[in-house]
Amino acid sequence: ATLSLLLLTLTLSGSPREWSVESVPNVQRADRTQLVTNPDGLLSSAAVDSLNAMLVPLKEQGLAEVAVVALGSIGSDDPVSFRHRLFNHWGLGNKDADNGLLVLLVEDQGAIEIETGYGVEGLLPDALCKRVIENLMIPHFRAGDFSSGMVEGVGALALVLQGADPAEVTNGEE
Repeated sequence: ATLSLLLLTLTLSGSPREWSVESVPNVQRADRTQLVTNPDGLLSSAAVDSLNAMLVPLKEQGLAEVAVVALGSIGSDDPVSFRHRLFNHWGLGNKDADNGLLVLLVEDQGAIEIETGYGVEGLLPDALCKRVIENLMIPHFRAGDFSSGMVEGVGALALVLQGADPAEVTNGEE
């Protein structure tokens, strides 16, 4: 009985957990200074600390309510649909300002998604978000470095929200 239990344990731990919108832990509920959900440990603790240090001031200044979510798997769910449903499920952003921002990484699908509320869409239009992903995040992700890609990409988004020139922070024309 012990041997079969051990084999079952090895089999279960070998396959990544598949997250649903409802099962993703919202770390902000327990601690307002934690804005990065990283249940599968895809991001280093230093990256999580760096991201929180960048994002908490945005929230405190009322510029944006940001959540960064790094997941190993969402099964066969579509990352774009998952991103949109998670954004709404968590109610990201101030209700009046609609200033939510969600950055979602799904490792097994190689997906990086950005969802913006209408209140930040003017500062972070789709074209800008695409440049951030392509120029700042994907090169690191391809090298297997999720932490650096997330810190650099989210850092650029944070700078734009604080008034920086988008072309300067994304290595692209505006």
